Amino acid sequence: MPAKNEEFERLFGEFVPKDDAQIAGREVAEGLGLFLQYPAPEPDEDVLRRIRSEMSQALVLKHRAHAYRAVRYAAAVAAVIIAGLATFFFIPDHPPVKVVDLGAVWWEDSESSAVSVLAEEVDGIVVEMIRISRQEYDFSDVVSDIEDIEIEEMEYVANSDDFWKG
Repeated sequence: MPAKNEEFERLFGEFVPKDDAQIAGREVAEGLGLFLQYPAPEPDEDVLRRIRSEMSQALVLKHRAHAYRAVRYAAAVAAVIIAGLATFFFIPDHPPVKVVDLGAVWWEDSESSAVSVLAEEVDGIVVEMIRISRQEYDFSDVVSDIEDIEIEEMEYVANSDDFWKG
């Protein structure tokens, strides 16, 4: 015990003055002596058994709560997957779309060429949307158009005098 007390005084002496460290070391030694002189009474075996049983029940309840939560999450995930598969396999495809040219009737005799140009543009867009929905559209034309636009933009930036002025 004296070796531990001296080690305590040496370590504690690095933070406080040496005299205070010696006083604190003596007080700690006296406190340890009191603990040895008057030990705490041993708890009754029935009390220990009851505490152990309550702790094990609490741990079991906690484990069940975690397991119940995991089962709920797994059931929710399974329900989402089953619903997704059910809609994919059991809902019939949409019937083919038929394009009906109702608009041509009222502007066919019209003198305005802007309306007819607009009608042609809308018809072209409708046809392309139908091709996209049927997955018959080839996007390589669009990609080449985008590449052309990017090249034109790079040429414009390279030839612009304002580019380097920041």
